[in-house]
Amino acid sequence: MTYYYWGPGASGNQYYQQPFFGQGQVQQTPLSAQSGNVMTPSGTVVPSTGRQTEESYIENILRENIGVPGTFYFTFPSSETLPGETRGNVLRVRGTVLQAGRDHAVIREESTNHVYLLPMIYFDYARFDEGFRYINSARPRSQR
Repeated sequence: MTYYYWGPGASGNQYYQQPFFGQGQVQQTPLSAQSGNVMTPSGTVVPSTGRQTEESYIENILRENIGVPGTFYFTFPSSETLPGETRGNVLRVRGTVLQAGRDHAVIREESTNHVYLLPMIYFDYARFDEGFRYINSARPRSQR
């Protein structure tokens, strides 16, 4: 049986796996430090050898498609409706992505040249005119 727990350590939060050996014997094996690097049982931090993040998050897909024309749909709570933008609480922006982060997207509207900073929590979906680039996690990502 394996137990997992988080706890504060000298180098930040650490994640431990505890294999169960029976008779009450437990061995602590630190798996990784907060930075994504591996921590050995002696407490030494060893730099990670590869990218350990999921590549297909929406912000990464939007980042791969910076400058590709499309239509982006956002739905806001009723109290935050943008007056005059579109019907109800839905914002439809026809334009291109300028930047994308973990929690936001910067989109330039092509008809007005307005630039929007939009929280990803309100993002519904995107439609790209001529297809889009998708991140294939089976091959190494090209450097830009």
